[in-house]
Amino acid sequence: MLDTLFHALVRWAAPVLVFTAEEVWGTRYPDEGSVHLLEWPLIDSQWREDTGLVAKWAELRQLREAVTEAIEPLRRDKVIGSSLEAMVSAPSDADPALLAELFIVSSVSPGDALAVTKSNYHKCGRCWRLLPEVKSDGDLCDRCNEVVNG
Repeated sequence: MLDTLFHALVRWAAPVLVFTAEEVWGTRYPDEGSVHLLEWPLIDSQWREDTGLVAKWAELRQLREAVTEAIEPLRRDKVIGSSLEAMVSAPSDADPALLAELFIVSSVSPGDALAVTKSNYHKCGRCWRLLPEVKSDGDLCDRCNEVVNG
């Protein structure tokens, strides 16, 4: 499955990331020629037939759109400068960390209705999220600290 993803992503990125795609392809397949001479990959139709997965992501995309619409008035009124300054409460049983990534916000917590507020926490110097474990602006959050310092 990862090989299928590799072939698809490198070929799809090739027209936009010309040199990067060529370098990636050449590193993996040094004797296979240029990625730019390949056909588009055929993707197994079963990947699109998982109706549960399709429905789940359709719901998440709809919720993301609602979150973005709720954030915009706060940005327009200069309450927040970036969506990463927002804390969101959302009616979803999905993983809050996944939702925070998907919505491009500092944090997400489960709630009965959609609500967006400005975070009062400090900003991580790497991911720019405002999180409770960041003691002062520029310090690293736990996640970024693990990535940077191992």
